[in-house]
Amino acid sequence: MRITKVQDVMTRDVVTASPETPFKDLARLMHEHGVGGIPIVHDGRLVGIVTEADLLGAERASVEPRRRRRFLEWFIDRRLLERVERAAQDLRARDLMTREVVRAT
Repeated sequence: MRITKVQDVMTRDVVTASPETPFKDLARLMHEHGVGGIPIVHDGRLVGIVTEADLLGAERASVEPRRRRRFLEWFIDRRLLERVERAAQDLRARDLMTREVVRAT
C-alpha cells in the first residue's frame, strides 16, 4: 500500500498576497482562483493566512462549504464590493490573517 505524501496532493502554483493587500482584493483572489485561503507572504516568508472564514466573519464559519461558496460569490458582487470598499477601506490582510500557520515539509 502506497502512502500519500503532501507533495502528491499539494498545490504548486500558490496564489499569495502581502500583509497590505486590501480586503476586497483578497475576496476577489479567492473567487477568481477558486480557493478558500490565501497565504500571506512578507519578504518571501510566510507570515499568515486569510481564509474564507476570516472574510465572512466568525458567525459565518459554521456554515456548510457549499453555502459559504455561494455567499462568497454573492459577497463579491460589484455593487456590494463598492460598499465593502468604502466600509473597509483601511482593512488589510494583516488585520484579518491568522499568524500561527501550521506548516508541513
